[in-house]
Amino acid sequence: MRIPFFRKPPLSNKYNLNTTPVSPEMTEQINLMIHDKILEPADSSASFVSPMFLVPKSDGSQRPILNLKNLNNYIQPMKFRLISHYNVPNFLQPGDWVAKVDLSRAYFHVSISRSHRRFLRVIYQDVTYQMTALPFGLSCAPKIFASLTNWVAETIRHRGIRIIVYLDDYFVACQSKEVLQSHIHQTLHLLKFLGWNINFQKSITTPGRKLEFLGILWDLEQNLKSIPIKKQDRILHLLQSYRQKKVWCLKQAQILLGCLNFACFVIPLGRLHCRLIQIHCRDLRRSPKSKMTIPQEVLQELEWWELAVRKATPIHNPPITDFLVTDAASYGWGAILNNTTMAGVWDHHQTSWHSNRKELHAIYKALTQRKIHLKNRSLLIQSDNRTALSYLKNQGGTRSVALLQEARDILHLASVYNIHLVPQYLPGSLNGSADRLSRNRPLPEWHLLRCATQPVFRVFGHPQIDLFASKNAHVVNRYCTMDFLDQQAEFCNAFTQEWNYRLGWLFPPPYLVPKILIHLNKCQGQYILITPRWERTFWMPDLKSRVLQGPIQIEKLKETLVDTATMRPPPKIDSIILEAWLVQAGKIS
Repeated sequence: MRIPFFRKPPLSNKYNLNTTPVSPEMTEQINLMIHDKILEPADSSASFVSPMFLVPKSDGSQRPILNLKNLNNYIQPMKFRLISHYNVPNFLQPGDWVAKVDLSRAYFHVSISRSHRRFLRVIYQDVTYQMTALPFGLSCAPKIFASLTNWVAETIRHRGIRIIVYLDDYFVACQSKEVLQSHIHQTLHLLKFLGWNINFQKSITTPGRKLEFLGILWDLEQNLKSIPIKKQDRILHLLQSYRQKKVWCLKQAQILLGCLNFACFVIPLGRLHCRLIQIHCRDLRRSPKSKMTIPQEVLQELEWWELAVRKATPIHNPPITDFLVTDAASYGWGAILNNTTMAGVWDHHQTSWHSNRKELHAIYKALTQRKIHLKNRSLLIQSDNRTALSYLKNQGGTRSVALLQEARDILHLASVYNIHLVPQYLPGSLNGSADRLSRNRPLPEWHLLRCATQPVFRVFGHPQIDLFASKNAHVVNRYCTMDFLDQQAEFCNAFTQEWNYRLGWLFPPPYLVPKILIHLNKCQGQYILITPRWERTFWMPDLKSRVLQGPIQIEKLKETLVDTATMRPPPKIDSIILEAWLVQAGKIS
């Protein structure tokens, strides 16, 4: 391998300042590297010399690292992505068996071109050596090594093996214990064939349901992810030391936050309880080296962390069971939870609140009114306010203390009643129902005129029933409504039945599209589903997995789409594009 320099580093015969300090531990590592032919004696030509130092590894051994800070100035930074623990839940499936394979001294498998070894020289006890293999400390090393191990992982995947890799750590999963054992044997055989050395002490080649990977303990049997015990103890020791000292400086605050930010991935509401620490850490930047008293509210958060650090969170979250859409206006707020509408007006002191705070408070109001019904449920929250949703998704923020407090109230309420929240954005042009409620106006009802439906019927067929309709707005004679007094309707509330029709018509309010896609799992038959064009929405992959034909774009919406509440086209009609899809009901594998 050649080092990707963008400018040739200067070579010199003067390098007295860059000699490596002598120690028994360093001597042992140097001799080991010479024995393994990772270091070789260098000639007396001009060199680029760097000192070497040792870093303790988790197993107690030492890792030799070249201090290549100066050499890295001549290497173009290379952007690339490694997987993280955030990717693992999507890789794992309920019921999986898992195993892992760890490579031994992984970087040293990659040979350095002879012409570039002079840039990787080290002086120890007055002898000049040069690296023959990829060293730790080279800025381009992670990308170069990851490209190799990712290629190996892709080769293994072509054999039908489910595997991910983080640098030298391969993580293998399968639904069958016996099949996984075979996959592990195949993986080990290929890695050995390619010349990789396996670290069998760190590898776990016997299929199991509990395994540590990327610093997280994954318990597939209980569907839980947690921090390993040793890491828990280190975090607890750190927290207790800060609470005892009661003073900190900027660097100490950053060390603490770095530790807690990692733990946030598995600790319930961990990110929320980092926010005040982050806000006060910001104040320390004015005097980075000064020791300052830790504020009382930060000490309270550290106390919370001491109690929470041994907790765990689910690997796979529960499926959505309930659907909430909200909106806030200057006058008041509105919400629809499943089939229940809620609305209210702002108090005098609330009218001056920023719209972002009103949006969050509308969600809090809706949850408060229906918290008993939502206990132990999973709730999809749709809103047209990205900031409000961001404060829920990210468990608060640091820009607004008022929004942080609103998010805190919502998240703590959800925690008490074990409500799993799934916030998702809904464009304002598609959020007409909650918007009307917040303004104390009648709910909208979108209806496509005959001139728009007939072209769709000619392609997909004529539906037997309109499942989201009313007495005044239905495209075929048979229809379902939400009006219990409508005697002409086949039945009331489409979601109360498991549909089984040769062909049905589905034109719901846009916020109900994800609920329909979930409900279709329990139904049979085919359906014409009308949706807004919205490629990046979270439910689009689910929709496309069901598509049999389409989409067909509905033409001339200004003339063909009517809101029966106003007998006019909906607001913001120019920004709306509707499409018709022919979809299949039933579970999609």
